Amino acid sequence: MRAFPLFVRLEKRPVLLVGGGEMAAAKLRLLLSAQAAVTIVAPVVSDEIAGFVAEGRVTWIARSFADSDLAGHNLVFSAIEDDVLDTRVSLAARDADVLVNVVDRPELSDLIMPAIVDRDEIVVAISTNGGSPVLAQRIRAAVEAAIPHGIERLVHFARRFRGAVHARIADHDSRRRFWAGFFDGPIAAALLAGQERQAAREVIRAINGKGVLAPKTGVLSELTIDAMNADLLTPGRSPRIAAGGSGSVRCRDRARHHRYGAPRCAPPGLGWCGRE
Repeated sequence: MRAFPLFVRLEKRPVLLVGGGEMAAAKLRLLLSAQAAVTIVAPVVSDEIAGFVAEGRVTWIARSFADSDLAGHNLVFSAIEDDVLDTRVSLAARDADVLVNVVDRPELSDLIMPAIVDRDEIVVAISTNGGSPVLAQRIRAAVEAAIPHGIERLVHFARRFRGAVHARIADHDSRRRFWAGFFDGPIAAALLAGQERQAAREVIRAINGKGVLAPKTGVLSELTIDAMNADLLTPGRSPRIAAGGSGSVRCRDRARHHRYGAPRCAPPGLGWCGRE
């Protein structure tokens, strides 16, 4: 993993955006959706950016970038679309210890902007470390197709009852089983179908120990694979994993180490697999 995946709260935090064209406008839309306090430095700006300035949603400094513009900012985006100027911004930012993203120039960037699936409370970010933005967009499309619309209702609903669950179910493992049943059982199905009152009744009964969240039975399957072929442990290649829904995949080490000196159940691509 070359870049650390991290979600950062930018609300009211000062962010510098250098550039005034369409690429800068695309970055600005994302930053404003995160409620960042954005300052734009550019001699001219697009009509869209000018509209945001007129609405008071962004500050515009109408001139070329100067190193002093970095003062007071912890994050800077460069979307000048000029190699020489983008390089200058990157070097100045790194000298000032300010994290920088240069559009379409990963070698000049400390931050990589991912392809984003945004469903309100549920946000999925997909990155190829700047190697193939088009591939990241295709993966995003697949993820969007897999996530049902309205799924953010589950997050709002779970937050609503989180305190009650913690108050009534003290044991950590028992709470995890409760929430697993919550998302796999009839409560989540009712919410996604728009039946919030029914879901509320069911979750209250479950919290009080009078309802059933989901069946407690399951199926245990053992798969023997080549430890270096992570693709064999994907739903597309294994019908048993696909049929398992949200069940976990566990990995048992038959031999402690292979010839690369790493555990067998953690080859590239299998870092997500739980160890036993």
